[in-house]
Amino acid sequence: MSTVQTAPATESHVTMFFESFLLNLAVIVVLIVALVFDYVTKFFSYWYIRHIPYKYPLPGFGSDYHRVLGLRNTTDEVDKLYQKHRKDKLVGYIKSRIPDLMVKDPEIIKLLLSKESENFNKRGLCLERSLDGCLRNNLFYAEGEKWDLLRRNFKSILQSRLRKFEQSERSADKYLRDVNGEINVQNFLENIMDRVITDLVFGEHLNDGAETFVSNLRCELRNLTIAGRFKSYLKSLFPSIYILLGLITLKSQPDKSVHEVLQKSDLIHEVRKMNFDSAVDNLILKLGNHRNSNTDIVFSVLSLFITEGYTPCLNILACLLYELSKDQQMQDAVRQQPEKFLDIAIKETMRLYPPYTVISRQCTKMYKFDDSNLVIHRGVTITVPIASIHKDETYFENPELFDPKRFSEEIANKRPECSYLPYGVGPKKCIGQELSQVIIRSITGAILRKYEIEPSGKTPKKLIFKDHDFQRVLDTKLYLNFNPIQL
Repeated sequence: MSTVQTAPATESHVTMFFESFLLNLAVIVVLIVALVFDYVTKFFSYWYIRHIPYKYPLPGFGSDYHRVLGLRNTTDEVDKLYQKHRKDKLVGYIKSRIPDLMVKDPEIIKLLLSKESENFNKRGLCLERSLDGCLRNNLFYAEGEKWDLLRRNFKSILQSRLRKFEQSERSADKYLRDVNGEINVQNFLENIMDRVITDLVFGEHLNDGAETFVSNLRCELRNLTIAGRFKSYLKSLFPSIYILLGLITLKSQPDKSVHEVLQKSDLIHEVRKMNFDSAVDNLILKLGNHRNSNTDIVFSVLSLFITEGYTPCLNILACLLYELSKDQQMQDAVRQQPEKFLDIAIKETMRLYPPYTVISRQCTKMYKFDDSNLVIHRGVTITVPIASIHKDETYFENPELFDPKRFSEEIANKRPECSYLPYGVGPKKCIGQELSQVIIRSITGAILRKYEIEPSGKTPKKLIFKDHDFQRVLDTKLYLNFNPIQL
């Protein structure tokens, strides 16, 4: 009898919460879904409770559904939000699940990126741990101590390259090839920039083989395959997934032929002289990242020259020539008085066509805005809409019009300081500004001394751009007439 009586008790011990297995499974699934939903939507009310206007988020996308689905690029998405909230200084956004704050007011921008920069000194991309050698040694993606080291050494390299370019016996006129009539402007400028970068990085003694290498690397970086575009998409929107999958844009280790060219370059001697490679490796060991050879460092510097220097300069040059071809009066003024008109023409071009349309930063500790009760937490990102500010009628009358005179000293001083940000502002401001300006001035001056430029039958009415690896690049084949000036 005792055995018969204890059997039900033993059976009740193994009975599930509900008698039905399917019902138990359903409860578990519901709990998991609820936990995932809570995780995904945790910050969806972040801006609502702070009384900041914001774009309504959706689970799995946040406010970023137009970008994630490929319906808008970053520039268009940011501009749509900017135009929708024209009277607001701050606008909220949710990137996937992380709160993002668009800062529209120039005074607040100056405060956050200059005076309070220690609270916003990260970009929050986390790409410095990438397997991609060109990313982990890239100043644009570095953070913290590594950023300090890279910036200090890259600045020294850029200053030496600047001195070399200014002191070179080979004037900018020598970079130009003879043309006459209608030409593809990008191809013309690529030929010039290939030679400029080759001389800066390798020296004139390696011009032939090195120029081919620079040209091939430039093509690989710019002309992406479908797989390359997908990698770029992940890098821009989901950098953590890019790192997790161990993706690379270029070969992190140069092959034998590239290695031989790099070993003979002027730049590698400078890297060795500065002990740049040893310093980077010591820091990498400390951080637990991948080590580099001095060739890797030079290869990274070269890719940085092309992605963050070559490409922006080429686009600005093309856009400047396009605008001057349509404004013969300004073209003549730049040609006859370059000291007065060339710089303001370049500034106006960079206002209309900034190489970077947004600046992104990450809050590194809780921050309270002085003039309000707004408090944002560590990990929240901020976005500065450069392109949208550059075309805001509040700061620039008739913003779509090419008018270099708006950058005359008298007019420019009336605008807020941070209403014009082609190179950023604060400690993380672009360190290549001086070199890029010298290159653009020299090449433009050389072209205008030799040619009169006019629109051709193939000249587009409007330039088309696309977003590419955080930059805005020209996506139009630009044709102009180059007519030699008879001296």
